Amino acid sequence: MTLSKFDPYQVFYAGGSVALKTELTKLSFEELKTVLVKYTSIRSRKSADKCAHSEIVDVIVRDVKTRATRGQEFGDYKLPD
Repeated sequence: MTLSKFDPYQVFYAGGSVALKTELTKLSFEELKTVLVKYTSIRSRKSADKCAHSEIVDVIVRDVKTRATRGQEFGDYKLPD
């Protein structure tokens, strides 16, 4: 999957946090920073410069999961962890 077609929300909906973390781990540091800015609440690539690869992956997974499951407690559905 190329970065231009990579959507962390689609990966999360299909396979949960584990699948998302696995796919993110395959990306380079620069690709992760692009995903971080495009799909999370963090809007600065510079804020990621001092972070390790694994830390950025964890931030993306946490943010995507939080946004994707928001309001879930009021519905009759359950997304995968």
